[in-house]
Amino acid sequence: MDIRKQLTLKFSLIVVVLFVLFSICVYYFSSLHRKSEFITRLRNRGVTISQRLDNIKDLNLALIKQIDKNTKNALFGETFFIFNKDNQLIYTNDTLFANKVSNLEVLNRIEKYKDQTFFIANNEAIGFLYPGKTTHYKVIIFAYDQLGFDGLQSLKIILLIGCMLSVACSYLLGWIYAGNALKPIDNIIRDVDKITATELNLRLDEGKKQDEIERLAMTFNQMLDRLVNAFKAQKGFISNASHELRTPLTSMKGHIEVTLLKDRNSKEYSEMLRALLSDIENLSRISNNLLSLALATTDASALKFKKVRIDDVLFAAREELLNIMQRYVIIVTVLSIPENENQLCVLGNEQLIKTAFFNLLENGCKYSNNDTVEVFLSTTAYEIELVFKNTGIGIPESEIGQVFQPFYRASNVENKMGSGLGLALTQKIIELHKGGIEIHSVINKETSVHVLFPNDF
Repeated sequence: MDIRKQLTLKFSLIVVVLFVLFSICVYYFSSLHRKSEFITRLRNRGVTISQRLDNIKDLNLALIKQIDKNTKNALFGETFFIFNKDNQLIYTNDTLFANKVSNLEVLNRIEKYKDQTFFIANNEAIGFLYPGKTTHYKVIIFAYDQLGFDGLQSLKIILLIGCMLSVACSYLLGWIYAGNALKPIDNIIRDVDKITATELNLRLDEGKKQDEIERLAMTFNQMLDRLVNAFKAQKGFISNASHELRTPLTSMKGHIEVTLLKDRNSKEYSEMLRALLSDIENLSRISNNLLSLALATTDASALKFKKVRIDDVLFAAREELLNIMQRYVIIVTVLSIPENENQLCVLGNEQLIKTAFFNLLENGCKYSNNDTVEVFLSTTAYEIELVFKNTGIGIPESEIGQVFQPFYRASNVENKMGSGLGLALTQKIIELHKGGIEIHSVINKETSVHVLFPNDF
């Protein structure tokens, strides 16, 4: 069942339930009002008859009966009984019911409680004491409220018809209302159907960006922008990765083909093997960086984060790099040692953080003029700062913002071996840990990389 039908049915159900509750209340209170009004009329009739009886001194009952018979205020099926203080019936207009109402229990209750309401043969009755001039009377009068019950029956029919009409009207109005409410969604569905892989430039109408539907369209457009950027980045990544992987493979193929052209001596074979080893190491480094970059761009919830001490990871990355390149010089200076060691800790993935530090240390040494990089570590109550500084070729100011793009290499590093993945991977890792990275560089003088991590403990 589509949303429009669901909204229509729910709207109709709410209207019907409210109308039924309203109808029940109206009928109930109308019934109470009818009963109260009819009892009042019964009492007034009883008082009128009792006054007439009390005012005729010689008790000319025949005359009273004739007057009561011709009165216009008589109720439907009106029957009354008047007893004296000794519970003797002195006047009635129907002797057939005399035995049913003249029992002592009824008369004693009237004597005790003054007023009593009850039923006699499905007729509503009231009994009360009437104070006469010389004595008091016990009056019992009952009748059938034909007019009142006919009115309630008419009210019931009117309410039933009204309920059926409310069902029909609420369904019709609900259908129209739901259609108007869902029209913006239909427009979004129509516009989304037009967006394909070749038409990602299309966007939804955001209107005034005030209601939920318009904010949904705005959010969808933002998602499309992110998708477009991701597709562009993926396309560029695949293109660059293919090129970078093809380079060492082509070099390896060329070395092998040249070697196979003729027989070689052992020295030439050794040189060829060393060249192949260099290409394989370069290919392995590119592949590892690509895998690390893919891991760093994944959702943080998919990684296992734990308490990581930054200084320990930094020294581990330093030792790993020095084992590979013994000529490098890495000087680490801890500017402030906190009393609480937790101020040196972050919540993160130790291997990824070590990879980021390794790349920064390697770049610092590689692009320096003396194979040396200095690292300054400092902490505050809220963050951990690391500064990687070297003196060397630097980065052109116009290219600083581009060096974080995968496979991008500055224009002044042609003679340095590299893939252009190190800084891109490092930035992804640091951002994954909610940190930040900035580069400040002066050509042919110095370069400093500032890294900030939030203190999570």
